[in-house]
This record gives sequence, C-alpha cells and structure tokens, in this order.
Amino acid sequence: MEKAPRPHAIDRLVHPRLLGAGPRERLQVRLLAYTSVLLGAGLVAFVLKEPADATQRSAVAAGISVATVPLALALRLGWPLAFTRRYFLALAIGVHVALVWITGGATSKLLFAFVMVPLFAANLCALAERIAWSLAALAALAGFYLLDAVGVRPPAGASLESATLNPVVLTSVTLAVFAAFGLLVDSRLQMQVELQTRLEEVEQANARTAEAQQALFRTNDAKAMLLKRVSRCFRAPMKHLTEDARATEDGLPPDLRECAEMIRASGQQLVDKIEDIVRFMEALSGAAPSAQRPFDVGARIERAVERVHSAAQAKGLDVRVSIDLDHRWRCGDPSRLSGILDTLIGNAVKFTEAGHIGVRASQTGPDQVRFEIEDTGIGVPASDHERIFDPFVQVDGSTCSRDRGSGLGLAVARRLADSLGGQIALESTVGVGSRFTFELCLPTAGSPVAVSAAKASRSTSEGDAP
Repeated sequence: MEKAPRPHAIDRLVHPRLLGAGPRERLQVRLLAYTSVLLGAGLVAFVLKEPADATQRSAVAAGISVATVPLALALRLGWPLAFTRRYFLALAIGVHVALVWITGGATSKLLFAFVMVPLFAANLCALAERIAWSLAALAALAGFYLLDAVGVRPPAGASLESATLNPVVLTSVTLAVFAAFGLLVDSRLQMQVELQTRLEEVEQANARTAEAQQALFRTNDAKAMLLKRVSRCFRAPMKHLTEDARATEDGLPPDLRECAEMIRASGQQLVDKIEDIVRFMEALSGAAPSAQRPFDVGARIERAVERVHSAAQAKGLDVRVSIDLDHRWRCGDPSRLSGILDTLIGNAVKFTEAGHIGVRASQTGPDQVRFEIEDTGIGVPASDHERIFDPFVQVDGSTCSRDRGSGLGLAVARRLADSLGGQIALESTVGVGSRFTFELCLPTAGSPVAVSAAKASRSTSEGDAP
C-alpha cells in the first residue's frame, strides 16, 4: 500500500486536489504557500517601517496586501497550478520593483533581491518559462539603471538605512527565506523517498510478473511434452496399420482392395497430421538445437518428392526437379530441411488439381543454397500471405479443413526455417499458383565415401613411406 505523504502545517491553506497531484506539484504548492505567507508578511512590515513618503508607503503596503489575496484564493480553491505559479512570479517581480523604487531606485540595496525571481522560477517552471521569467527580472533590473541614466529617480528621502537597522524586519525576512528554502530541501528529500518507494513497488511487480511468466512457460512446456508423447504413441500403431494395409492390397479381390486402399489412405492422413503436431510442438518448444552434419541436398529433395509421388501421379501432376549445385554434399541440419521440404512439396501437391509442381535448388553463393517450390494450384490471396503461416489457418480462412490437414504445416516450416537462419517468402496469384522460396547457409562438405577414400589413401601413403 502506498504511504500517504507527510503533512505540513501550511497544507491547511491549500486545496487537497493540489496536494494530491504528485510529489513535484506538492513541492511547488507548498513553496508558493510558505513564501507567500512568511515573505508577504515580512514585506508589509518592511514597507511600513521604510522612511519614505507616508502616502507612498501606505500605497505599496496596501498593494502588496491586496495582491496576495488572489494568490491565497488560488491555493485554497484549487485553481490550476500553472496560473498560480505564473501569478506568483509576476507578483514577485512587481513587489521587487515597488520596493526598489521606494528604497532608492538604482541606488537601492534591494536590487540584489531580483535574483530571487530566477531562483523561484527554477523550482516552479519548465525550462522555457524559467528563461522567460529570468529575462523579465533582468529587464526590470536594467530598467532602473536606464531610468537613473535619463534622470528619472525616486522621490527624495527614499532610503534603506533605518530598515536595515531594524532587527524585527531583518528577522522576518530571514525567517521567510530560510523557511521557504528549508521547505524546498525537505520536499525534495520527501519526493526522493516517494520515488524510491514507487521504484521498489515497480521492481516487486516486475518480479511477480517474471515468476508468473516462468510458471506459464513451465505449464506450456508440460503441455507440449504431454502432447508430443501422446502423438508419438499414436504415430507408431498408425504407421503399422498403413503398412499392413499396403501389404495386403495385392492379394485381395477388387472390392476388398478398394477398402484396403481407403484404410491405407485414411491411415496415412492420420499419420501426416500426427507428424504435423509432433513437428509443431518440437518447433514451438525449441527443445533441440540444430544438428549440423554432412548430407546430400539432392537426396533430401528426391526423397521428399518420392513421398508425394503417388498422390501427384493420381492427380496427373508433372513433378519437375532441378538441382543446380556445384557440390550436393553440404553441412547443415538435414532433418529440419526435410521437414521444410516435406511440408512445402506436400502442400503444393495437395492444393494443385492440374498442371505441374516445380522443385529447384540453386546456388546463390559459395555457401548459400536457394530452394524454390512452385505449383499451378489455387493460389493464395495477397491479404493472406502472412496469415497462412499462423497455426491452424488455411487458405480458405478455416481453422481446420475437414480433409486438407491440420493447418500446422506452414507454421512448422517457418519455425524450422527461422531456426536454420532462413526465411520463407511467398509469391502467389489466386487461380495461377504459388511459389515458396527460402535460402539457407549450407557450407560445402565432402561426401562420406570421398572422405573415407581420402583417409584410406592417406593411410596407405603413410604406410608405404620409408
């Protein structure tokens, strides 16, 4: 719970709304109130003791008394603080001008008091207003010297001598100044304490948020692990089911063969969906780091194409493969690359009813390999180019199509590409087709056969050496 600010005696003269605005505003309000009461009373006493013309003294004393009334009302009634502080600074300049005038003008010993205006402005205003009020005080000070230069001087008899010898007046003014700036120091210390308290509260809130976030991460990890294990438990028997159905197709009558084919196809769909879920949870959790090892890029592409060969052949699709690489053996993560290729090539066949599928791998740099998968399928609207990479979203906007898959494939492919340092890009036109491209850094690596032969040759030459 936030501590209430420590009250001051002067707070009774100030509207509660001004005191509750904030630490800095509370400091400014109290500074205005203390200075107005103490310094105002001292100035009136000072004027009445000043050995100037009696009428002039009375006029200045009455003017100061009347001018402080709006200031007191502004503080008590809760008028806007911006108005109050501007009125106070304007009043300070006016009072200083009157006092300097009745105490000798350019020869007055109170000219130094104009320094109080910039001092108060520094604690009450922003930078622009500080400069403006400081220039106003400087202009008033220069005005007295200018008037003296042109021969305009205060009435004869104006002097500060008796006032400076009056201990009551000096004590009043000194107490006012010390009270005001003692309040300033106290309020600033109090403001620092309040800010430190707020900072500690924010740090505690951040710590609680971090703990809640960690608990949420642990819960999500537990859910992901459970789902991954359950999916793997389903995957093994479903694979056996599809393999058994495929093995029994050849020796069955036509009607039973059709049933076996349906069982195999349905089982394969379930296996594909389970694979999507497992890959998605692995990509989501980022459980394992990328495993870098040598592999044949061309073989991975050919294997991915082989997986969709039957489906493409059933639709009459022409699958074109182009591998334009100086070296097919590269160093990278073949498992994750296969996951991306399986998804993109599988989607190309799934969403294409006629035409062709193109799969290309080309070299864009010594270690850079660009992969392209294009089709002549239904295409993707421009408004959905980013959204289809979200989990459970498909081209038609549904969250899970009845016969087209889980909607996780592209989400998994993007995460896998990101983990390998690549990014999948999409170019598509509705009714014409789509092209998915991504580029990976795959440094050249020697094939295991070539490496083994080189090692054997090196060993032989070392053995033959004398």
